[in-house]
Order: sequence, then structure tokens, then C-alpha cells
Amino acid sequence: MLNRLTPAVKNLIIINVIIFIGFGIFSPRLDGVREVEDKFFSIHKSNLLGFRSTAQVEFLEVYTPFGAEVIMDGRRRVIGVTSENIGQVKQQFPYVESDAASRYRKSTLSGPERFQPIQLVSWAFNHGDFWHIFFNMFIFFLIGPAVEHILGTERFLKFYFFCAIFGGLLIALLDPANNPVLGASGAIYGVMVAFALFFPREKFYFYFLIPIEARWFVTGIGVFSLIMVVRDLLGLGGGDNISHFGHLAGMVAAFVFFYLGKAIPFLGK
Repeated sequence: MLNRLTPAVKNLIIINVIIFIGFGIFSPRLDGVREVEDKFFSIHKSNLLGFRSTAQVEFLEVYTPFGAEVIMDGRRRVIGVTSENIGQVKQQFPYVESDAASRYRKSTLSGPERFQPIQLVSWAFNHGDFWHIFFNMFIFFLIGPAVEHILGTERFLKFYFFCAIFGGLLIALLDPANNPVLGASGAIYGVMVAFALFFPREKFYFYFLIPIEARWFVTGIGVFSLIMVVRDLLGLGGGDNISHFGHLAGMVAAFVFFYLGKAIPFLGK
């Protein structure tokens, strides 16, 4: 089976697996957080456009979850936790000590100082757990080689990294959710768009059983992701720990690459 792998797909899968194993062995979690991953291999949101609200927590400026109430405890400002926003608060800050008031470890805070440009590339090489990397690499293994055959290895690599970087920029600036994002999903969802453009009538098997043409399968994923983003924007998120905006950002990046890429010198053929 490995003979069907094209060079770029094969090496990207190997790099992702090596990084995943390396973090698991050499970067043990400290109170649930791997500092190197959190700092360099996850996209923290930027407030460059001024869309996010902030609060001061233990001398640190942090983003507040959508609709979160900021209260005073007499000594410092903390993010108030109510029955309405507890799911969002726990999703952004996993180490909530109580439902009434919370103190957060510095390593878990998401704030303006946490974003770094290197994250726009490195986020696509980090995964949260085994199933996260397994499904990403499995999908990439199935459809990536066909796209690389069409584009050629050099252009495919440009495309892949463009989806990761441009998608990451959209996440950093525009994602309504404040929590950090990691994983190759953005780039791989871009590859799915490319596959649907090149092979629109090829079949995907939904749940390995139901055949759906690639064009309709990818359209359905895009619509679903958009609905989930609107849900998050309205503050109705259920805390599913999936970056639907990240998926949609990768898909948007793919369309930009194919339909506007000629206007960008380094993306041209």
C-alpha cells in the first residue's frame, strides 16, 4: 500500500507522526498542559482587529469567552462562571476550580501575548491525541496522493502550506471562539476541496457505508462547518472541542489558492 504514496504526502505523514510521538515521549504534560506545544504548536488568537473582549486575571490580560461575565472578588478580576457560560469557560480554561469563581494557571491562559507568527505553520504539525492524528492522516493518505499527482509535488507543497498558513491567519484574526487550535485539519480540509474540484464524481463513503460524490460530500462538510461557526458566533456552542472555523478556514484557503492564486506571485504556476 505504501507504494501508492506520493513523496510530499508520505513525508508530511512521517513528519506529523514523528512530532506526535516526540511530544508524547519528551514533552510530558504538566498539570494537563505541554508548554512547548501550547506556546509554539497551537494557534492562539490575535486581537489585531480588536474583535475580542479581554479581562485582567492575576496581572495577565486574557480573552473572555463569548458572553462571560467579568466580576470582582476584592483582590483581582476573575471571569465569572454562570450556568449559561460554564461550558464555554471550561472549554477555554480546562482548569476551573469551582463554578463560582476561577483562578487559572498562566500556561492555560489565552490572551493577546500568546499569539506568535510561527504558530501559523507549526499548528498544522501538532495533534491532541491518537484519534486526532489517526483520522487526519488516514484521510490525507486516501486523497492526498491523487491531488499531488494532479498538481505535482512542488505545487502540492505550496498548496498544502498555503492552506495551513492562510487558514491559520483566518483563525487567529477572525475565529469567534477564543480557545487555541491545533492539528493538520485545516490543510487537509483544503486538500479535500482540491480533490472535489479535480474528481467531483469520485465517491466518498460516509461512515464507510453510504456512497456520496466528492463534490456533494465536501459541500455538505462546508455547510455543516459554516452552521457550527454561526452557532459559536451566537454563543450557542456546545463545547465539542472541534474547531469548525479551522475546518472552514482551510476550505476557504483552497478556493483562494485555485481562484485567486494567480494574483499572488509566489503561488502562480
